[in-house]
Amino acid sequence: EFYNQKVKIYGNHAGDVVYVEGNFSLVIDQYGVLLDYGDAVRGEIKLLTQTGSKRVFAFEDSDEYEYLKARVDVGTIVKYSQINTGTIKNLSDDFTENIIYTDDISIISSGDDFTEDSVEIGGQTYKVDSDTVFFDYSEQDPDQVKRLNWDKFKGRQVVGDVEVIADTDGDYLLMMAIWSNIEGIKEDTKVGYVLDNFSLGDYRYVELQEYGSEGVKSYKLEDEYKDLMLFGRLIAYQIGSSDKINIVEAEDMEFVSGEVTSADNRYISIEGTRYRIGDDCRGLRRRQEHQPTGP
Repeated sequence: EFYNQKVKIYGNHAGDVVYVEGNFSLVIDQYGVLLDYGDAVRGEIKLLTQTGSKRVFAFEDSDEYEYLKARVDVGTIVKYSQINTGTIKNLSDDFTENIIYTDDISIISSGDDFTEDSVEIGGQTYKVDSDTVFFDYSEQDPDQVKRLNWDKFKGRQVVGDVEVIADTDGDYLLMMAIWSNIEGIKEDTKVGYVLDNFSLGDYRYVELQEYGSEGVKSYKLEDEYKDLMLFGRLIAYQIGSSDKINIVEAEDMEFVSGEVTSADNRYISIEGTRYRIGDDCRGLRRRQEHQPTGP
């Protein structure tokens, strides 16, 4: 991580390095989708980064541009190290490690369901952690690739074979891009009570208490739902491929509202209809509505 950096190195009498001091800006092992070759003089390429942003980078060595352009097609997934804001290390330094071709396909087989912290690819189980990168490449168009997060997959059933592009290290999954049949991953419908509904920048958000989960979560809304007033409502939703949520109708759920006419530790009656209280049922007191924050 000290590559091309100015540092001070402190050693002991035995000649061992005991301390390194400096201002380090190198960010290693980032994943991106190659979107375009830019200016040849400056040696620039355009990437969709693992954060979902589209960025232009220059190589540290201008000869790298021509070397890469002759060997790597637009749409290829690359693993790169960022030296500073606009410069990346040469990919040819470790070409086979840094270039991930989209025809290198693996299969998540039907029935190999995701767990809370692992995925089975090609019959082998890989661990997932907070650094694992996910892309939706299912439209097989680099301009349509979307960033995903683990919540899209965690605990989901696999009901059809799913083609993926994966980069692994031992039994750890470093990166996974869905190449085809994302529909083979069963959508998980969740329920939550909306505690707040607000705007921030260009996006509309909900803050909600999710059924079966501790703590409060915040999600972006898909654009088609941004005009809905959701404060104080119980909603069913699914996490979309763009990390936004879709409001859905859950066919196997019934939402009931009305006056509570009786209640005890086991049952509650709403408008005269009696319902059994589940062991994991949680009660929430509606907060006083307030003006949404942001513009």
